[in-house]
This record gives sequence, structure tokens and C-alpha cells, in this order.
Amino acid sequence: MIPERRLDQYHQIRESWEQKTGFNLETSHYSKLFEKDVNNYVAVPIDTKGKIKRKGIFAKPGISKNCDSYIIPKAVELELRGVRSIDETINQSQDVREFVFMRWIKEGARWNNQELGNAVRWIYVDRGHEITYKTSGNKVPKSTGARPLSVIVPGESVPGDLDRKKYSREAHKLMKKFRPATNLSFKFYGE
Repeated sequence: MIPERRLDQYHQIRESWEQKTGFNLETSHYSKLFEKDVNNYVAVPIDTKGKIKRKGIFAKPGISKNCDSYIIPKAVELELRGVRSIDETINQSQDVREFVFMRWIKEGARWNNQELGNAVRWIYVDRGHEITYKTSGNKVPKSTGARPLSVIVPGESVPGDLDRKKYSREAHKLMKKFRPATNLSFKFYGE
């Protein structure tokens, strides 16, 4: 945020930099910024028709080697924006894909004495078990209380034994890591 009294100075510095570097800077105006850290944040545009900018854990999941459940950062974002509470978001979701964790495990994994292969997907369920690495027997991170999903069908409903309370606890833990949006400010060096 730039104080109005410093806008002229900002524009002079910006224009000078653009001329020296040959680059053009883009400007985006946001009403709120919710950040966990520099790599994980949600920026809400002033224009309500504008696109919300999501980075890091808040970016919509794509194909990657490892991904965590999307419902957790989604619930935190909606709570921060005042749309709905963490618990409402988690309890209302009926899309099993939002709850899935995935890890690529070169050596393969096991769950409850079953071999799982290399691409391991799971959800948290009541009375679940941890997933372990096939050769070392060590626990796969974030897999306590898991049940593997070998096939995920788009539109498949959430299983009845899904441990929504665990997802909610994880979302509340994440929420505590956020810096308050009201503490954001912009200062020029030397002020």
C-alpha cells in the first residue's frame, strides 16, 4: 500500500526503473491480502469481478508429485475472507477429490499389510491406519489415520467414515499461522 501523499514519488521511481530496465510493471489493486508467508497467500481484488490471486498451498491443485488435501487451505481462505467458517466448508463438501492427499513414493508403500504401489492417494477416515514406506517401514508423512484410494472417480461422493474432524483440526492449525491482514503497510526506505 502506498500512502497517497507519496504517489508522485512512487510514479517517478517506477518510470525511472522502467526506462532503465526496459521492463513494464503491471499494477494490481487488492482490497485484502491474507498471507501465511511470502510463498503462501490469498489476495482479494478491489474489483469484485476480478480474479482472486492464490499462491502456494492456496493454488488449485494440479498434477504434481505430491499434493495435500485442497479442502484444508480452501476452508482457511473462505474463513479469512468471511465467506463461511472452516467447519462449514469442510462439513458441506461432498467432493472426495478435495480431501485427497497424494505422494509419489519411488520404493512403493504399504497400508495394513497391503502393497500400494508408487502413486499413493489417501483420505483420513475413522479408524484409519498409517501408510509406510515399503522397504524402510517408516511412516509416510501426513498418513496417520489414512485409507488409500486407488481410483478417484469425478463426482464420487465422500465416504461416510471420512474423518471431517481431523481435516477441521488441520485447517484450524493452518489458520493460526496467518499474519493478520490489518498489519500490512508500505513504507519507503528512510521513513
